[in-house]
Amino acid sequence: MVLRKKPVGRQPIHSAERIRQIDPIWMPGPVPFRFWQDPARRRDYLRWLGHRLHFRYVEDFYRLTHKDIKRNYGAGLAVTYWHDSPVEGVKECFPEYEWHEWLFTKVPLRFWQKKENRRRYLRWLGARLGFHRPEDWYAVKRSHFAANCGAECVKHYGGCPAVTAMDLFPDYPWEEWRFQKGPRGFWHCRENRERYMVWLGRMLGFRRPEDWRRVRWEDFRANYGSGLLFLYGPPRRLLRECFPRVDWHNMAPKHGRLSPVTRRPPRYQLCKRRARPRRSPLSIPLILGWADAYRRRTGRWPGPYSHKLDGEPDMSWTAIDAALREGRHGLRAGGSLPRLLAKYRGVPNRLARPRLSIRKIFRWAVWHHRRTGQWPTSQSGPVEGTVSATWCGINRALIGGYRGLPGGSSLPRLLEEKCGVRNRRHLPRLTEPKILAWARAYRRAHGNWPQHRAGPVAQSPGDTWSAINSALSVGNRGLRGGSSLAKLLRKHGLK
Repeated sequence: MVLRKKPVGRQPIHSAERIRQIDPIWMPGPVPFRFWQDPARRRDYLRWLGHRLHFRYVEDFYRLTHKDIKRNYGAGLAVTYWHDSPVEGVKECFPEYEWHEWLFTKVPLRFWQKKENRRRYLRWLGARLGFHRPEDWYAVKRSHFAANCGAECVKHYGGCPAVTAMDLFPDYPWEEWRFQKGPRGFWHCRENRERYMVWLGRMLGFRRPEDWRRVRWEDFRANYGSGLLFLYGPPRRLLRECFPRVDWHNMAPKHGRLSPVTRRPPRYQLCKRRARPRRSPLSIPLILGWADAYRRRTGRWPGPYSHKLDGEPDMSWTAIDAALREGRHGLRAGGSLPRLLAKYRGVPNRLARPRLSIRKIFRWAVWHHRRTGQWPTSQSGPVEGTVSATWCGINRALIGGYRGLPGGSSLPRLLEEKCGVRNRRHLPRLTEPKILAWARAYRRAHGNWPQHRAGPVAQSPGDTWSAINSALSVGNRGLRGGSSLAKLLRKHGLK
């Protein structure tokens, strides 16, 4: 039998008598070993914390943050048992209530990546907005998500409320054009345009192809088709595309055209573009002269998004780049402004850099180590002996797979695999027997047991006793957490 959870509301969470019975043993400092393993103690701590933060009702725990726990002697508890998340702590200590994670100040890590969590939120949002049927979701807006703690949820659907609502009811026959803002690129699909035209004919009562002679622009606007007309022009074009087997020319009236279909409203006839003055043809020497003047004036070469040219109010570097790419104003197509400057002025083109290889990067790293005595990092600056390569750019290329590299790696990983360099983000795993063996070796060498300030570990180059103590406390590098170096030695009777 599944117990039904109570909704979170204004129920009191504690009484004065209950708070007086709690012994805050965690206040002076470290708690006894395995103190937090009892769930009742964790629940008492959260009740005590709520009283300390002046929480009177259960719903006040939605305001609980990680800083509140850390400032009130609960950092170790949160890391060890609650995955460093106040949401997990509140749900564990008050399981009789139905908690909504999105109402907390910060949701758990990777919460919105799970589909069941997003659907739970959408069902809650629909009840909050009064949506009882799937067709009610046609009125959903992006502002509804922002006002109800769901901005991160709609981001997983490309920021489109229509796609978000359609994911909640995947089997419902949706009519995407009825949303206030449909899916991106919806009208670019011919199948969608044909679906809309069939639906529009059914709404207008058109049963035969001859009935489409009565269609007007206002019919499209009144039936969610303004975006379709904006992209694909007059209705005649849509009729010929969606009903290609109908001979629309012979079906026209005696005066030779479908007047209601082809005739635009008067305001469209009045909105005509002004004729632009014809520009003089461009040439490569003229563009290079403008680029040299820009270089002398600003100290850098122009790009496609640089400022306008001096003395040329109707010309910009963006227009020059477009003319080089598309072959306008007497230029040959297929070029660009960065390619032009790289060919005639030797300016490095970031989109056409030479290909890299693992072998070449390894040679550069070895040369850097011989010259400086240190292995390169992403902050090591430019690569010695190259024109424009930097170690930061090499690291990005290794991660993203640019410039001919496979991707999925990084500069620290490459140096770890090829040269055995210590990678701070991929440290070797630790075990308690290994740490105890190092501690015994330290005792034989120094006459006392190591502390967290004892400095480096002789048997593990790069490790320090402080880092080992931190790994034992937090739970990194394969350790469970919730311990320390002193507790480990005391547990095995070595101190």
